[in-house]
Amino acid sequence: MVPENLIVAFLKAFFATMDFRLVKIRVEDCKVHGTAEYNQIPELMDEPDEEMQDFMWDLCTEPFPQSKVKDLCDYLAENNLVDIDMITISEDELVKRVVDHFGWITEDAVVAIHELIDVYIRMVDDGELTDAFFLHF
Repeated sequence: MVPENLIVAFLKAFFATMDFRLVKIRVEDCKVHGTAEYNQIPELMDEPDEEMQDFMWDLCTEPFPQSKVKDLCDYLAENNLVDIDMITISEDELVKRVVDHFGWITEDAVVAIHELIDVYIRMVDDGELTDAFFLHF
């Protein structure tokens, strides 16, 4: 099983790409349950609890991403390259930028991007799995 501190570090970086912050987390066996909060001004939200979203990430069926994927999330967030859940530059441009920024070889950049695109964290509403957090081009 992946150490909880690595799970927390990855989730903080992943949610930051979409302007969410990790509020709480609970790891049971290989399932990660938690809550993320949208970093929007609460007065502008339609409903008071709208900025909070429960989630469940099933690491029993999904592999945990390599450390480069966390670095990629940090890069995307720091450079404001995600709009809601869409990466705002092309995959080719992102590869070029992360190769230049991190000094990775192209293959490592492509693998990290594909691992990031494969992350699929289910939203939970009223105890039911509904939508999901994921990134795409």
